[in-house]
Amino acid sequence: MPDTDFELAHAPVADPEAVRAAVQDAVRFGPYFGWHVGPVTTVLSRRELHEPTQLRSLLDAVGVSVGSDEGRVVASTLQYGFAARCWSLTLGVWQRGGVVLDLDGLGYVVNPSGSVDLTLNDFRGWDGSALSASEVADVMAATVIADQFEGFHTALRAVARVADGLLWGNAASALSSGARRIAAGRSDDRVTPVATALLARHPLAGKMTAAATGPWRRNTCCLWYRTRDHTKCGDCPLVD
Repeated sequence: MPDTDFELAHAPVADPEAVRAAVQDAVRFGPYFGWHVGPVTTVLSRRELHEPTQLRSLLDAVGVSVGSDEGRVVASTLQYGFAARCWSLTLGVWQRGGVVLDLDGLGYVVNPSGSVDLTLNDFRGWDGSALSASEVADVMAATVIADQFEGFHTALRAVARVADGLLWGNAASALSSGARRIAAGRSDDRVTPVATALLARHPLAGKMTAAATGPWRRNTCCLWYRTRDHTKCGDCPLVD
């Protein structure tokens, strides 16, 4: 379980308009840092997203998209994209507005490729201006790791044989990648201290290793090299 000793009740609630402005501004970092704004026919609730029939349908679509019928490869691909969406939106909002986004109101939009976009029903969060990086990491651990990832991992592993360590490695890699993209060349970097604190916490601790140069290297492989693409990620542990 993530370290959530810093209770959410101790974090001051942010002005909804400040949250909205930060969310709208975060998309400047790239499409993964925003939320789904196009036409939507169906928005799934968290319970609906976790239903076995829904997840099997997603896995089938992802398998076609990446050219793999290997269950663990497809499950890893689906979950990595989901983790990247959650972290990118959360980190982007933190960098732009100094607020931690409340993800409890998320909705989920399924794309034809099987990937999952995020939508927001309301704009809520916590003002982190008076919090330390460690305290902000505690709030993010509660909202992202505990509220989003743990339930998704449990539901996914009920329909696909994929190692729990691989999934948490994906979550750590997605966090590291998103933070690195935001922090590049910035003098007002809010993200790196928070990401570093999160990577030191269970269940992300030990999933990444700091490299002498370049990005951190993950300690478990996401299996992307086994898709149709056959390439390795920038933080892949399978060095030649």
